[in-house]
Amino acid sequence: VKVCNMHLKGNEKSGNAIFATNVNEIFLSELWIDYHGKSGISLISCYENPRVSDNNIAYNKENGILIDGCHDIVISANELEENEIGVYAKDVYNATVTGNNIDDHIKNSIYFVNALGSIITGNMLENSKGECLVLDEKCNGIVVTGNILRQPGDLRVINATGITITGN
Repeated sequence: VKVCNMHLKGNEKSGNAIFATNVNEIFLSELWIDYHGKSGISLISCYENPRVSDNNIAYNKENGILIDGCHDIVISANELEENEIGVYAKDVYNATVTGNNIDDHIKNSIYFVNALGSIITGNMLENSKGECLVLDEKCNGIVVTGNILRQPGDLRVINATGITITGN
């Protein structure tokens, strides 16, 4: 499934802009997603190779991008601004989050829970009211490198093992 080159403008009652469950090899690109009552993009159990790239995702009440139960996901070259959380990832493995500009969020820029074997690199994370990056509960084998963390600039690791943090 490929969705690209659209503007999805919502309101507080409109729910998620894109909600996909059990869709393999979904590709979301060149989308402008804003003002939805839930998340901009919500991918649940999209197990095989989801790709989210080159999007502008802003002003959604919950997450800019929510990924839950996905595998081999790539999130790259997106602009995420003023959502509750920029990227929220739960129960994922082999996730790559790279080259995104994630700023001005109500809570956190990136929040990972129970993630395995993933990389977070080359992102601009700034001006969130919570921490820039949180690795929480059972994260393991995560590499965090080459990111810019600004205002507040916090990186928080909670109950996680095998985390490599360098050059941020």
